[in-house]
Amino acid sequence: MDLFHRLTPSQIFDLLDKVRRPGLSNVLDPSVLSGLLEAYVPPPRKIVVRNWFAIILSSILFIYLSISLILSFTRSAKYPQEKRNQLPPYRQNEPETNITTRFSDVVGIEDNIEELKIIVNYLRDPSAFSSLGATAPHGVLLTGPPGTGKTLMARAVAGEAGVPFFFVSASEFEDIFVGMGARRVRELFNVARRSAPCIIFIDEIDSLENRSTLNFGSGSSYQTVNQLLNEIGGFHGNEGILVMAATNFAEQLDPALTRAGRFDVKIQTTLPKFEDRLKLIQMKTRKMLFASDVDLERLATQLVGCSGAEIDTLLRITAMRVLADGRFQITWDDLDQSRDRVLMGVKKQKIKSDLVNWNTAVHESGHALLSFLTPDYPKVDKVTILPRGNALGYVSNLADESVLYNVTKQDLINRIDVALAGRVAEEVVFGKKEVTTGASNDLEKATRIVLAMVYNYGLTDCGLRSEAPESDEHEPNLRFYSEETIAANDQAVEKLLEERYQHVQKVVKQNKRKLLRLAKSLLKYETLSGENAKRVMEGKKPILGKRENTKENKKFIQLYRTMSLVHMFMLSDGELVNRIKLKEEESQYQAVKENVMASHGATLDYQIPMFRMADLFQNQEFAEMVKKKYWELLDERSLKDIDWEELSEKYK
Repeated sequence: MDLFHRLTPSQIFDLLDKVRRPGLSNVLDPSVLSGLLEAYVPPPRKIVVRNWFAIILSSILFIYLSISLILSFTRSAKYPQEKRNQLPPYRQNEPETNITTRFSDVVGIEDNIEELKIIVNYLRDPSAFSSLGATAPHGVLLTGPPGTGKTLMARAVAGEAGVPFFFVSASEFEDIFVGMGARRVRELFNVARRSAPCIIFIDEIDSLENRSTLNFGSGSSYQTVNQLLNEIGGFHGNEGILVMAATNFAEQLDPALTRAGRFDVKIQTTLPKFEDRLKLIQMKTRKMLFASDVDLERLATQLVGCSGAEIDTLLRITAMRVLADGRFQITWDDLDQSRDRVLMGVKKQKIKSDLVNWNTAVHESGHALLSFLTPDYPKVDKVTILPRGNALGYVSNLADESVLYNVTKQDLINRIDVALAGRVAEEVVFGKKEVTTGASNDLEKATRIVLAMVYNYGLTDCGLRSEAPESDEHEPNLRFYSEETIAANDQAVEKLLEERYQHVQKVVKQNKRKLLRLAKSLLKYETLSGENAKRVMEGKKPILGKRENTKENKKFIQLYRTMSLVHMFMLSDGELVNRIKLKEEESQYQAVKENVMASHGATLDYQIPMFRMADLFQNQEFAEMVKKKYWELLDERSLKDIDWEELSEKYK
């Protein structure tokens, strides 16, 4: 009965009412009361232990955040509304003035020079157009492949007209905050109006999304495009502001941008022709010193399909190679290796596995064999099994200039044959079970060409229907074809690939001896020129040049470089200084030089300019490069202990 003290008075009265119900003889029977009390007794109270540390810490954090928020609002209120609405200074709002680029600096501009001269005249005197009642151009759209000089052309227009040049990338307009892109466009054009006449150049304008791909009225991209349209379309013709834009994907632009009244002038840049490539090379190499074996016309011939940017990169890489090598004269071998670097990728270490190298030699010999035996196929420039980029080896062909304009059906078939030849060569030499995965890229290339012939070019029996590709010229746009048509076209693709594979297999089997001769020579020499590859297949010995005989001459070349460095420089208080001071050392060194040149001059003649490297040492940047690369060769001990007489006798 000790549970009664845990009941409230109302609970006790309720309990007495229940025990009076009929059928209960003894209302005070303890057994009866105990059963009823269980439902009325509240559970024991839980003792809660408060974590005062957590309570205090959370209170402090709440107070701190509240005070910080109040202070931030207070500081914000101190500044006027117009200051808060101003954008921070962006780079695109700072024009470049006094541009020195001229039309003479742009190669391949002849086709568009008349249009550009009209633009220059307008920028020089915008009011003259209004006085004649003529409507000035609002915008110029430059289209073409990457690296073909679109930005350089815009700068040349600004340079010729002598006006400020605003450069901005279209992607810089966008921001995570809605409305910021449109705001930046307004700011840019407001600054441009104060600097007129001027040019606003928008690079990669295709990064502004097409409004048809956006939800109406939503997203910052929609507002940015609209604001740009309003700014360009709002010109009256005499403001002196010209908007120039560049894109690699003109078909992806919003139609409202490309209509008349926005971008009135459309100029297309193309890959440079032979004359343009030669002129560009000559322009970029005016200050370079070349060895006697360099032929710039030959180099221009080998760069068919390269853009101006790629040619510029090739020449810069060449100069860096020569300086890092301790020379200042460029040889043909330097240009040749730089061309491989730009077109094929970075040179890698040779694979140490003899089996892998033999497989690569057979594979590349297959490509070379079909290149030689296929009529009118581009000439083979070199064959190598030295890895570059993602390739274990490659065959370099000199493309004909005509590929920049038209490609025939037979040209495409020839490309398919040569692409399949590596896989076929492996199968003929090693058997079907030993074919490697190295031909995956070749098979992909052949398949894409066949797909283009079926879907884009109408060069098969599948009909003349052609649809614009999704993103690549060899990628069919299957959305416009029925399942039956796609199935029929797939059969045509398989049939053509199988026919060409059988043809290549027949050719390789008939010329297996030539294939094996070339593969064995590649295993020995690693790299062969096109002429030497042809000689080897005919059973003749190759005539090895400087690059192909690298193994034989490597030790002499290294000696020559070391001698040159030791001769010209020494360490003094941690600095490199010119060593050509003592007449005795000069005469001793000359004796060694004459002995080496007498024995190996034919191999090392192109290294002679290294003796004059001291002339370039006025360039501090070059000095640091030499110091870093050849520090071990230029320690004081080696300079002091060198025995000139012994060195001279050793290499007589």
